[in-house]
Amino acid sequence: MIAKRAKSRGLTIEQYMAGNLLKEEVKASDVADAFYHLSISYRTRQQVL
Repeated sequence: MIAKRAKSRGLTIEQYMAGNLLKEEVKASDVADAFYHLSISYRTRQQVL
């Protein structure tokens, strides 16, 4: 997928990945995990008085 996206933007894989702070592929499951953990964190469950 990374090679295909890089090619469609006229970039090398290295150039494409340089724009990613993590320097590795972020998958949909990674994003889902992040949102899940954020949603169950203490701060998001606190009641506002």
